[in-house]
Amino acid sequence: MSNDCWNKDLQCRWQSWRVVGDRHLALDLPDMNCCDMGGAIKIAQYLYPDVDKIDTFSGGQPDTKYRFDHDGSEWKAFI
Repeated sequence: MSNDCWNKDLQCRWQSWRVVGDRHLALDLPDMNCCDMGGAIKIAQYLYPDVDKIDTFSGGQPDTKYRFDHDGSEWKAFI
């Protein structure tokens, strides 16, 4: 039995989320899943309004990092 579910904002399946540190969340996705950047930011801000760091993991492996650039006032993705 799978413990993941589809999320329309992420445009993929996901399993869980966790606080990694101050203003830092991780989103755990099943293997072979990657998420939409805008969806990841939307979900993370809903869960933790002050978030400025998001890490995604696919099948337990690091996938994409999203960081809020306070100087440029925009989110950036790092693979």
